[in-house]
Amino acid sequence: MIEEMPEIKFDILKVELGKKHEETITFENTDDTPMIVHGQSSDEKIFYYEPKNIVVPARSNIKAKIIYRPSSLEMEEGKICFKTNKNSKWIYHLSGYGLLQAH
Repeated sequence: MIEEMPEIKFDILKVELGKKHEETITFENTDDTPMIVHGQSSDEKIFYYEPKNIVVPARSNIKAKIIYRPSSLEMEEGKICFKTNKNSKWIYHLSGYGLLQAH
């Protein structure tokens, strides 16, 4: 059975075109064996995460980044879902739009 965590929805992000916005998240492993985290984005060119390969050692935690890089001035929406070998699941909902570069 998969343990689904409450879905997380970020505020609308406003980012200059050509730049990116990063949010830091933490994966915590309270078990005695490593936790492998697999991520999937609805649009990896706009919404993605780093690092791509996430392994949380036993009884430890690791920080990762969720990144938004706008591709237009229009509203963009997506989600990133993380699942683990421990049957945990997190879903992050993101939305934002690009801004013209300041001069």
